[in-house]
Amino acid sequence: MLVVGGGYFAFERARSLVAYGAEVIAVDETFVSEYNDLANCIRIYSRYEAIHVRGKALVMACSPSILINEKVVKDCDENNILCFRQDGIGRLDNERIKSGIC
Repeated sequence: MLVVGGGYFAFERARSLVAYGAEVIAVDETFVSEYNDLANCIRIYSRYEAIHVRGKALVMACSPSILINEKVVKDCDENNILCFRQDGIGRLDNERIKSGIC
């Protein structure tokens, strides 16, 4: 599973996934220090790129950047990957589930 974002909100999502036994990959250029103690979470210090979603079963777009989150959703749509989007403004966008796409 992939979490896009290194901020506190993204950390909370990664922590929740790990608590349920998931192996998580998080990608961002910087990470809050809370990530340091998170087991089963690989951090990739990089700007998000479309290649990061390939082969993932679930992606969480948790960047404070609306533009990055939009790109993550677009890339997931193109690769038929379930994606939850959480903007820094607090909007959860799971239109793919509501519309029956996945």
